[in-house]
Amino acid sequence: LHPHRGTTASRSFDTYMLHLRHLAGGAAVGASAALFSSDQAARARHPLLLEERRHSKPRSGPAHVAMGRQLASSRFKEGDWFEWEYRDSEGQPSSWERYSVLSTRGDEVLIDMASKMRETDDYQVWHRMHLSLSDSLAASSHPSQWSFRKFGYWQEGKWWEAPHRDNVQAFEEKFNSFLMVGGADAAEEVATRRCEIAALGETKLVQSDRHRHTAAWYVQEPQRWAGLAALKAFGEEGAPGTYVFELIACGSDGAPMPT
Repeated sequence: LHPHRGTTASRSFDTYMLHLRHLAGGAAVGASAALFSSDQAARARHPLLLEERRHSKPRSGPAHVAMGRQLASSRFKEGDWFEWEYRDSEGQPSSWERYSVLSTRGDEVLIDMASKMRETDDYQVWHRMHLSLSDSLAASSHPSQWSFRKFGYWQEGKWWEAPHRDNVQAFEEKFNSFLMVGGADAAEEVATRRCEIAALGETKLVQSDRHRHTAAWYVQEPQRWAGLAALKAFGEEGAPGTYVFELIACGSDGAPMPT
């Protein structure tokens, strides 16, 4: 058993370890160009597609939609990717995780989640989330106020759609959308610190009240990376048995992003 099983900070680590079970048969899926296709064969190959909204009323207000569209165009561009290294309490790498923006439309984003157990291995996609950034921004009080549009997992050689869509910590643990847009009440800080982050160098980090449940530290400065999770301890930081993750790289279309 994981030494911190049952604690608030450990639950996402336990979930993360369960995700890794899908790696054996995982595979990256398709070209992003097919995602908006109306072709039925393409849709059969890519069951988790961004589609036009068909809701009788919007899930969020016009202001949220406007912020969500701006955020998608500036911070979640197609081809952007982010990598985190997980380490044990001795500082030894245990696994690596990569989130890649597969496609965007308006305020909606499709993100592939991949992982690997050895540094020399290729990343394998094991989950995919389809979300609305405006829904995320409208949920200013608690994560239970929003859910994914769709959440998929790769198993037995094909994509399956998960029956539950409320596991938004998969997004919020890595991205604080309120810090990204700036000036939101939900971005109220509760703690700050400065430390060296592998991907960014010396970085000012912050924990905010709205994202307290993730226990992650997010970038506050430099501003262009604000809201991106840079560091998290799954338990008491520095204690025996406590795992951590750290942001180690950011890129776009295979090229590193400048810091």
